[in-house]
Amino acid sequence: MLNVAAVGRPSPLLDLNLQEIGRLGARALQPSECRRNVEAAAPGGMAVVRKGRIRSQGSCSCGWQGASHVLSAMSVHDALLHVAIARCRPATPLVV
Repeated sequence: MLNVAAVGRPSPLLDLNLQEIGRLGARALQPSECRRNVEAAAPGGMAVVRKGRIRSQGSCSCGWQGASHVLSAMSVHDALLHVAIARCRPATPLVV
């Protein structure tokens, strides 16, 4: 039977997960999170994903370093997101 009182409202567990994802997503999109080196004064670095045996990590010549991920697709996503936000260029090939 359908509970009419709960229609249109997400469960508290689902609501908490959406708030957590939204908070982390908003923080990841802020350009201030880019850690830049003092030496790299000119914007427009070259982003690359370094793939190891188990983990992969995106990095850029402007000084940005992404989180380390088991799935290389997540590191590629991080690198391309950095490229779009910080106006850097993707390396060819992106995954090394």
